[in-house]
Amino acid sequence: MHRPVLNETSPGVDAAEVHGCPPVPHVLLLRVEDVCLQLNISRAAVYRLIGAGTLPSVTIGRTRRVVQAELDRFVDDLATGRSTGGGRRRNAR
Repeated sequence: MHRPVLNETSPGVDAAEVHGCPPVPHVLLLRVEDVCLQLNISRAAVYRLIGAGTLPSVTIGRTRRVVQAELDRFVDDLATGRSTGGGRRRNAR
């Protein structure tokens, strides 16, 4: 019997599985480097956004992280033309 061909558009199929990669776990806190890759901007630009409070972040110990939901909100605000300024920086210890 012939097996159906699965691809990214097949219902219930993860694209990573089709290409033989393990599924990527859902990440809540992103490293600055991860944000750089997602926004296609430099580390310095990400730190400027964080420093200005435009992109909220949290500090855990000595590391800086951006909450995925905050990054999503930032991008949505850019896409819809809403102001991205005036955000608050949040610290978690």
